[in-house]
Amino acid sequence: MDMHPKQYAGQRLASGGEHMPYHVLLVPIDAACRLIGVGRTKIYQLIAERHLTLVKIGAKSLITVESLQHFVESLQSTRTLLDR
Repeated sequence: MDMHPKQYAGQRLASGGEHMPYHVLLVPIDAACRLIGVGRTKIYQLIAERHLTLVKIGAKSLITVESLQHFVESLQSTRTLLDR
């Protein structure tokens, strides 16, 4: 599953209806679960252990995509060390 932050999504511009690329920086908890294949309980555990960064905007809880990427990369690094 590709979680690259440069993945683009279309956003309509007011003039001309063209698509403008943008970077996804924050995702809701449910999306974070789907991205890394774990449940909500595990996401909250990773937040408590400071592996993931939680941002609150009003009542909305969001996870930084950067912290998700760092977490997955740390798993890959650990796997590489274990394979030696």
